Amino acid sequence: MSDVPLPLSALAWLMSPTSCTNSCFDITHTWTPSCFMGSWDVFLSVMITSITRIYPPIYLIGALLRKESMDYFKFRFFRDILQSSLAIAVNGSGVLAGVCVFRKLFGRFYYLSMIFLPGLIASFLGISIERRERQGVLCLYMCNQAADMIYQKLKAMGYISPVWCGEVWLFSITTAIMMYLYRSRTGMKKGVLRSLIGIKQSLKAFITGYILQVLPSIPKLIKRPGLLLKVLWNSENFNCGLFLGSYVAIYKSVEYALTYLRKTHDEYNAAIAGCLSGLSMFFYRSSTVATYLAFKVIETAYKHGKAQGLLPSLPHATVLLYSVSTAMVFHGLTFEAQHVRRSYWKYLNTITGDRFCEINRYRLGEVFGTDSVKLFPAENIRMSLNSS
Repeated sequence: MSDVPLPLSALAWLMSPTSCTNSCFDITHTWTPSCFMGSWDVFLSVMITSITRIYPPIYLIGALLRKESMDYFKFRFFRDILQSSLAIAVNGSGVLAGVCVFRKLFGRFYYLSMIFLPGLIASFLGISIERRERQGVLCLYMCNQAADMIYQKLKAMGYISPVWCGEVWLFSITTAIMMYLYRSRTGMKKGVLRSLIGIKQSLKAFITGYILQVLPSIPKLIKRPGLLLKVLWNSENFNCGLFLGSYVAIYKSVEYALTYLRKTHDEYNAAIAGCLSGLSMFFYRSSTVATYLAFKVIETAYKHGKAQGLLPSLPHATVLLYSVSTAMVFHGLTFEAQHVRRSYWKYLNTITGDRFCEINRYRLGEVFGTDSVKLFPAENIRMSLNSS
């Protein structure tokens, strides 16, 4: 490393004494020797996929739920899609570009400079481009992914043991806390209790959950219409609907009953009702939903504490949390993808044209001692995309 400036050399060694001397062509953009073309290929793939497949249905459903006027579709709909697509394209391609830059700066790959530091910078740039209204949602989503990855890694190492139906208990507890905080701050207007019992809200929640499960199958139905009945009668679709429908029904029924019995309508009723309604997750067990709600409750509690002057204000916390969480997930996907949620792994390869499968994980595993090749046998490096 004599050709590397001394300060950079010292910084690189502090990140990890183990290093890889292979070029970025050997390790990352293995489909092309050009650093620029490697990043451009990823940028183009992410941009096209986001504009044509990812964001149009997301923004369309959001606009319909918000009952947006036609002016939104005329002046903002396509602009919002382009902005979000650009943000995620910069994030994805920026990681690859950053890997090449750090390789040239340090003269070799180190454990953190391989993907974490490039991911941190690229994620910061990407979230800064994204619409402010979506930054909080994306931050919660990536914190959720990172937390689950850490949990899976610790479980694989034997440091923690899984709890039976742990996601159900987590969902029940966080729902109880969420409803307690909500009621203790805002209360309910007179006359609202009249609408608590009845099937309208529960039916609406059931239909929403069912539609959300069917939507991803629409592209497949366009190509193979014969699968329509199979998709519509899929038990998982109904389970999602039952989960949301019973979640609403149990909460409203229990809260109404407690209000009637205790002759008062307070946050304790809401907490008990929330805890019991959380058991509806037995119909549709999802660690993604449970941990997302847990992070949402933490966010709500923090905002409540900040408003009361009990907690300090953290400037740019959303951007920083997103950047760190996303960098951690990128790092995990590179070195030990088996610990990252399969749905996110497949999503990332969908938008990048399977480029993440083409990283030379065999060499990384040899150098850094990680179990990098578990999902990538030599005869089929895309095996992980075909398995359930």
